[in-house]
Amino acid sequence: MTDSELLFLSHNIHHQRCRYLTKDLKEEYRVLAPQSVVKRGKRLSLSMDSASNMFYLGIASLQRKTKVHLDGIDVFIHPFVKGREYLHDYHVPIVEEMQWLGLGSLASIARALLPDSLRSAKVIISPNWEMLSHAAEYARLDDYYIIPNYPPKDFHIDLSREEARLQLGLPQNREIALFVGGARLREIYGIDLLLKSWIEVWKKRPDALLYVIGPIAQLGFSESQYKQLEQRGMIFPGTVEHKDVPKWIAAADLCLSQRTPGFPVKWYNIHDSLKLSEYALFEKPIVAAGYLPGDDYISADTTVESYSRAILAGLDGEAPRPTPHTWEENRSNIKKAYDALMNG
Repeated sequence: MTDSELLFLSHNIHHQRCRYLTKDLKEEYRVLAPQSVVKRGKRLSLSMDSASNMFYLGIASLQRKTKVHLDGIDVFIHPFVKGREYLHDYHVPIVEEMQWLGLGSLASIARALLPDSLRSAKVIISPNWEMLSHAAEYARLDDYYIIPNYPPKDFHIDLSREEARLQLGLPQNREIALFVGGARLREIYGIDLLLKSWIEVWKKRPDALLYVIGPIAQLGFSESQYKQLEQRGMIFPGTVEHKDVPKWIAAADLCLSQRTPGFPVKWYNIHDSLKLSEYALFEKPIVAAGYLPGDDYISADTTVESYSRAILAGLDGEAPRPTPHTWEENRSNIKKAYDALMNG
């Protein structure tokens, strides 16, 4: 072990937040990520596979007596790192999300572990003040830093809307709205709200198109159902590589994001949502339902009436021009946070 070694414990090491963090940290530290979970999921949220991932993380933490980055979702392995110096990345209100997902027993365990995990951490980081304030409800936070979920500068591509559409084979003469989805389209990302809202939009804007990017196999629609949706202007290209997402954003007139009705709202905004900040990097108009109100987008409630009305306003040019932010803005706080862990 050397003083520059950092054990990075996250069961979703390939998620963009983790990738951006480890890339920066590797410039100064020897970052060790347990190989048992390196090839696993890309979701920065709990899944059934997480149990085995966390088991391997816990074993890895016992094998390597060095300072630790602890993904807040992996609070279940806190007993393995207790007594060590570690940074706690509180980027998800894990108890509330697990309750929403119906994982009541696990939520109870997380609630029991969180106070000591946060209290014992040498440093806390979080993507926005709302999430950090929520962490402070569990324990006093002595040393903390805000590290928003922004995309890096090179996520942006210098491509006109017309050229992007040409490359993607999209029509040049139609209004295009875009939603880039992730895992749990129904449980968290409000896909049913989006589709129902778009039907109302389509009634007034029959020439507009909605492109839904994401794992559409989750939806369970038949081929005939997809054809019916397509007749109402809804197109489902499926999942695309993250490196290809910029081209889709460049091609859009309006970008959308929504949360499932009833899902907790009060901790989520453009600083937490990588999706929203990726849209903003291209300065695309945004409509967001189920997020905290903000200056960078039209905010809507998670009802069909509110969301459809907001989408129509966005198509009519009423959305504000969002302020672009990049991951590079975080570097000062990243350095302070990890210096405090490693050298403080």
